[in-house]
Amino acid sequence: MTRHMIIKNFINYINLLILVPVIGLANEMPTRVGYAFDKDTMDLLYIEKHYQVTNNNKLHHSWVIYTDDEGNQIAGKTNNFSHDSYMPDFTLKNYLTGHSESVIMTGDEYLVSFSRKFNAKLKEKTIQKSTNGIIDAGFDNSIISSWDKLIKNEVIEKNFLIPSLTRYIKFRIYQSNIIESDGSKLRVINIEPANFIARAFAGTTSLSYDYSAPVLREYNGISNMRDVSGNNFDVVIKYTYILN
Repeated sequence: MTRHMIIKNFINYINLLILVPVIGLANEMPTRVGYAFDKDTMDLLYIEKHYQVTNNNKLHHSWVIYTDDEGNQIAGKTNNFSHDSYMPDFTLKNYLTGHSESVIMTGDEYLVSFSRKFNAKLKEKTIQKSTNGIIDAGFDNSIISSWDKLIKNEVIEKNFLIPSLTRYIKFRIYQSNIIESDGSKLRVINIEPANFIARAFAGTTSLSYDYSAPVLREYNGISNMRDVSGNNFDVVIKYTYILN
């Protein structure tokens, strides 16, 4: 069996395991819960529940369970940070639309897979690891490690691996302003393509954090969830945190 086939079989195995956290975590409390609203209508689209496993105070694995407003699971995502805090292996599967994407590391390479919806062509490509790369939830760790620079108004550039494009895109991350919301002071961190032409098409994503610490309170931008046509939702996600 070739290495490529071994990796594909491993991805299929991980896809099956996405449901396992739902069973294993049924009686556990998530670390945070996000309520995703349509940016235009503010109708509730879905709820995301985040679970984490740490090892020696370091994030090791995370799961996100996506549900509708009645608690029915519609999608699941796993991240494995055991080999890299910024470029974790991850798998996402939407059970309603068929949208799926994954990035699995093997040596210094990543096998990237993406499908927009049911019956859509599966895109696959092997990509070299980037020394300045970010994959999926590795973004959270990047914000934490760069927090002191960001609040000093330094601009950070990272190469984001975009599964739908099966390639890296250079993004810039910076503090845009400080706002007051519901009596709390928040720092707004923007993320956008470094190239102005790409930025004109992709736009800017804004994330609001606590003023004194990188605790995410609100996300405003393109979602990783897609509709039945395979198009990303444009959302506002409001987060609450659970104290265990």
